[in-house]
Amino acid sequence: MMYYGGCFVKTHDFWYDLPEELIAQTPLEKRDTSRLLVMNRETGEVKHQHFYDIVSYLQPGDCLVMNDSRVLPARLLGHRPTGGAAELLLLRDLGDKRWECLAKPGRKLLEGQKVIFGNGELTATVIAVQPDGNRVVEFHYEGIFLEVLERLGKMPLPPYIHEKLTDKTRYNTGDCASFGKHAFSQMLHEPYSSVAINDLNPLLSKQLPKTIGCGVIHLRHAIGSRTIYGN
Repeated sequence: MMYYGGCFVKTHDFWYDLPEELIAQTPLEKRDTSRLLVMNRETGEVKHQHFYDIVSYLQPGDCLVMNDSRVLPARLLGHRPTGGAAELLLLRDLGDKRWECLAKPGRKLLEGQKVIFGNGELTATVIAVQPDGNRVVEFHYEGIFLEVLERLGKMPLPPYIHEKLTDKTRYNTGDCASFGKHAFSQMLHEPYSSVAINDLNPLLSKQLPKTIGCGVIHLRHAIGSRTIYGN
């Protein structure tokens, strides 16, 4: 447990009920009509707004941080040479065609094991099993890896999204530019009205390309201790 603010804090203090029917499964046609929760830090008042209202809360001199990175289709479904199904989830580019990945089934994908994707257009060899269970794999392919990934990879939807994503572009922000996110971070409804925001002058804005790890997918399984420091 952790001592904070005069009391001991346990992991169960952070659990709350979130009915599945309140979790959006598909994006709205107009992204900026998604809901926006606004809290007044001085009074504690909470308002339910829409994303297009965000411009009314921004003032000259405010700093708006915008995420323009693009989600990788980082989930690869393949098979082992024996025919058994296998799956890799890309986490981190290590260079030299090597990536850190989550692997399934873990008990089968040991060092030296191979995974085949598509019709053999892409293959992977497990070259290391890390202490946390992640795998380091080396990919074998011809051409440009990101182009191969676009053809064979799937978007890594978080476990609470059950609907299949038919349009990959709807899992990115409206102005995504560069690849960067490896998994689970982007909302289906994360928009902003760039025209209105750009009219706010002199509003200071920053782009924030970032790479996200596997926190969401691990969250279901990694919390093995009742204490904060044990996880």
